[in-house]
Amino acid sequence: MITWNIKKGIKRGYETVLDRTIKIIWAVFGLGWIIILISSLLVGKSPVPQILFLLGLVLVMNGLIIKFKPLTIGGIILLIFVFLNDKNPSINYLIVNMIGVTLGMLIPGLFLYRMKNSG
Repeated sequence: MITWNIKKGIKRGYETVLDRTIKIIWAVFGLGWIIILISSLLVGKSPVPQILFLLGLVLVMNGLIIKFKPLTIGGIILLIFVFLNDKNPSINYLIVNMIGVTLGMLIPGLFLYRMKNSG
């Protein structure tokens, strides 16, 4: 996907402010994800709650920037799942992650796909 996006950007020959903003936001997410993963491995704790929190923030920011409500709502849902993780630490992180990512990313992605095909 990264290679395809780079080729597409080179072929287009320009970059808008919106493209640059979203690219920077996702690059910071990637860096934060790596830092969270390494620190969690060193401490011996699960990185799921921190990664869900970071992903929720990034989705809310992207949804607000591109003015796409399903993405913003998806990010808020992920932040709610982070709150549920904090309230119930014995909960299975894998199941919470699966449900959170499905509601937070897959469903907004399907909305975006339907909008693309209907327009």
